[in-house]
Amino acid sequence: MGVAITAISYLVAYIFEKSYLSYFEIPEGLVQVEIKSIILAGLSVLGITALVYQFSDILATFIQHNFADKPMAKVFDSYGIIFTAFLILCLFADLAWYKKAFLLTIPFYNMWLQIVMPFFEMKRYGSYSEAQNKIIEWTNCHGGLEQRYTFFGNTFFLRFVLLAIYLMIAGQTAGYMLASSQKEYFADESGRVLIRAYSESAIMAYSDGNKLTGVFIVQPINGLKLKKIDSEINVFDKKGVDSQVYGGG
Repeated sequence: MGVAITAISYLVAYIFEKSYLSYFEIPEGLVQVEIKSIILAGLSVLGITALVYQFSDILATFIQHNFADKPMAKVFDSYGIIFTAFLILCLFADLAWYKKAFLLTIPFYNMWLQIVMPFFEMKRYGSYSEAQNKIIEWTNCHGGLEQRYTFFGNTFFLRFVLLAIYLMIAGQTAGYMLASSQKEYFADESGRVLIRAYSESAIMAYSDGNKLTGVFIVQPINGLKLKKIDSEINVFDKKGVDSQVYGGG
């Protein structure tokens, strides 16, 4: 278990750092994962999780209060909280649409089963609502939030997989949101802007006035003198820009 937690922590931190750098079009080969990266990623994911939980709780309360006697409320009660969390994260995550669709579909096989299968059972049970009630009753007996499908393995393993997927998406979202919401920037004596600082090196970006040019340099952190930039930096227009990275400094 300890090894699994360590691996997930490292992976989430890596995704967090990669997402942060991707906002500035910096290659993922420059990503470094340090203790402070894991801590920052953990705190950021925790903050996003709190917001997602709050929104999900409000939505769940609204649905249960107004539609408690409807079959769809039972579907939401079983899977809606988790599904809503993934949906919110996918709205903010910097992912291609097909990746978002995959993440929203695969982990919640039961939910789609409860929505789609009743159409094929309407003739047998007389109506969509009655067929859905029967499907929900069956899937809850064989899964619910525990998802006890034999091909998923045991319950604990699936929960761990779902949690890992959630944390990875949350890490991706947190990194991109942190980069896109950054308001304060620092520059060295040559006017190069600090993008990311690690324990031994710093990623600096060349700027043209108030914009980044898409040309970066990696240099040692020792002896680096920075000063705060008074005006807000506008990220360069990503269209038609091929990022270039140089070592040394």
